[in-house]
Amino acid sequence: MGGFPVPSNPVPTTPQRAPSPEETSAMLFDFMAHLGCISDARALDSIMHTELSLSHFRVLMQLRLYAHPVPLHELAEATSLSLASTGRNVDKLVHLGLVDRREDPRDRRVKLVSVTEKGRHELDEMSGRRDDAVREILRQLPVDLRVGLHQSLDAIVNGGFWDCPPGASHPTRIPPARNTDTESEHGV
Repeated sequence: MGGFPVPSNPVPTTPQRAPSPEETSAMLFDFMAHLGCISDARALDSIMHTELSLSHFRVLMQLRLYAHPVPLHELAEATSLSLASTGRNVDKLVHLGLVDRREDPRDRRVKLVSVTEKGRHELDEMSGRRDDAVREILRQLPVDLRVGLHQSLDAIVNGGFWDCPPGASHPTRIPPARNTDTESEHGV
């Protein structure tokens, strides 16, 4: 993977006018699409080397969001898959040891499913590869752009613009990586 081209005319640091929310939204989606293109390709590559289909992965990712076993019909609803398709996906995931399925003690007709430790480990491995890809993309940015991006994101994420409880984090939040010598030199 090559580096990003450095523009010969860098973007001015002080824009002539403030971009509209629509322009900023379009730019943010473009940025996320670029990140997603590379990082998703690596995540998909890691899925390709397993016995998991994208539907299996989708079910596993959804189950990871729950802190407790979930009824199969609720999982089907959350993943927008049919109950039959969800059941087949869960069968395969149970066979691979990634998901546990049990009867609900209150109603034996209801099947409860949850991610096993092996399933969490598999998801962590895949997420790790995706996270590594994002870090590599960001390492290729010129330091001043990376610093500016970090400062802007920090101001947004920690600026109190949303009603998220303090310290709340998204389940797939990328953990900080170890600093390399180059990054430490620049304080990034």
